[in-house]
Amino acid sequence: MLRCREVADPQGDSRTFKLRVATANVLTLFPGQEHASSALGARAESLADQFVQEGLHVIGLQETRARMTGHSTLEAFHVLSSPATQRGQGGVQLWMRRSIATDRGPIPVELSDLRILHATSRRLIVRWSYPGCRLLFIVVHAPSDDDEDTVQAYWDATTEAIPVAYRHWQTVVLVDANSRIGSTPSASAGPHQADFENPKGTCFHAWLTSHGLFVPQTFEECHFGPGATWTHPKGTSARLDFITVSDNIHPSTISSWVSSSLIWHCIAETMTVFSVCAELQLEYHLVDRRPRDARWNPAPPQHFDTTWPIDVHTHAAHLQQWMKQWSPKGRTWHKRHLSADTMQLIDVKRYHWKRLNDIRRHQRRGLLRQLFAAWRDQPVTFSYHAWMKVCDQAVAWHQWAFADLAPRVVQAIRDDDRACGRQFSPCFHDGAVNVDPI
Repeated sequence: MLRCREVADPQGDSRTFKLRVATANVLTLFPGQEHASSALGARAESLADQFVQEGLHVIGLQETRARMTGHSTLEAFHVLSSPATQRGQGGVQLWMRRSIATDRGPIPVELSDLRILHATSRRLIVRWSYPGCRLLFIVVHAPSDDDEDTVQAYWDATTEAIPVAYRHWQTVVLVDANSRIGSTPSASAGPHQADFENPKGTCFHAWLTSHGLFVPQTFEECHFGPGATWTHPKGTSARLDFITVSDNIHPSTISSWVSSSLIWHCIAETMTVFSVCAELQLEYHLVDRRPRDARWNPAPPQHFDTTWPIDVHTHAAHLQQWMKQWSPKGRTWHKRHLSADTMQLIDVKRYHWKRLNDIRRHQRRGLLRQLFAAWRDQPVTFSYHAWMKVCDQAVAWHQWAFADLAPRVVQAIRDDDRACGRQFSPCFHDGAVNVDPI
């Protein structure tokens, strides 16, 4: 009753918040030094300041040329990285704010909410799971090769990289497509500020259609301002960078624009790249994410009261809860002369012993479930080797801690016993027996 109390269902308290996303081809986060690509440096800190000033929450970065992998943090952002090649080409990252401000208070983004599902030098897939809001972010840097087979193979590989279990999630794709679309309108790409669709754009357009994605930049009701994201010094401009969202996000809740302050230069500033931004209105549930025991702080009545239409088991649980709240029974020690330090050692040793047994029991049950599933000719849907490794590590840790504490507890109890015996035993001095006045 105390540990398994049901928490109120948050499904009824649905609220909305606005998520600002952007895509940016930063052309490199690092200077030319070989060692600089293994950490976030001064330019990354400058980018973080710009993103905060723009009020952005999620940014997909292409061409970082970083050799970082996995998760790291930088000021107000979680940074999830996929490394560049050995030659320092490519590299993509997803930056996400550690707290998203809303009208009803901030939404904390914890590390456990984020998971990298796929990572290569030109592709990164990350899922963010929050109560009532599940988003899949795909950061893509499409090849600039003109070979249609190469481009089509890239988009086919992107499809295979998306786990089937996540394909129905709300999806946001932050892409440097290196292609042009718009001259062939569809539900995925509209005619607003259209470019002539080249062969690479045809592959990209087909991929959007097959996944139920659309580009807000290509629809007049969603996009505001100019649409070009790349400018040549001779004056040629093109729309090569896009933010695409899944069709389960209504277009009326989306607005996009090309930022005039997030600008990147490359090749001695001969070309200019602009960032595309979008604002999405999404739903979430307001929940208390503290541990269950910390969330539940009831104020029991002065007298026990219950209603008649209740089963005997619930009645007994309520009665036990009331008795524990008002008649707490402390722990009784068999040896009352033990010191506070000794009692603490005993409690810690008991904790490790219980955890050791719990983990071993959990491990045995898990193995039995796998055996029973195999006997029923059911295919194993996941690899249990990683789970076994975690269990073995936990067993080793608690076993070492228990073995380390056991002799220390024995020695501490013996010392307390000796101290108690000296305190209440007769004192021997010069052959005479004197009774200790204590």
